[in-house]
Amino acid sequence: MSHPSSRIETFDGIEVKATSFRTNAFVYRSIGGSVEVRGQKRSRDWKCVWLCKKREKVKADRILLENRYFARLDGSAVLVTAAQQEGQCRDTADCTLKHSAGGLGVKIRFPGGGTSPQTIDNLLELEGVVSRATVTIQGRQFTFVTASGAHPD
Repeated sequence: MSHPSSRIETFDGIEVKATSFRTNAFVYRSIGGSVEVRGQKRSRDWKCVWLCKKREKVKADRILLENRYFARLDGSAVLVTAAQQEGQCRDTADCTLKHSAGGLGVKIRFPGGGTSPQTIDNLLELEGVVSRATVTIQGRQFTFVTASGAHPD
């Protein structure tokens, strides 16, 4: 099953955007997922068109972001590691929860490798991520699954 790299849905004036990303610039790489919860934009004054708009405050009782990171071994995507992060939104116009790995090379130690590998071949490059964001708003639970890069799902 193929998952989109991002999903945006609106529930009762609250916008939820879930994203999985993988960037591979020449000197920097990053991979991960994020979820953003935003209140609806409202005009504060009938005379204002753009400058007077502000977002309403939102309350998300629970935001859970679960990422599964994958690497390629012999042409197949293999689960390497998983991470989980949890948060809340309390009376704010928007909030973002993000988990990612980044740096000059997004790599992890290959199982069985020493604590300080002699060559870069002892590291395994992260090539895909599947993110599952679960957001609880006013007692209702919403789940979004996004993916980027190599993954078996």
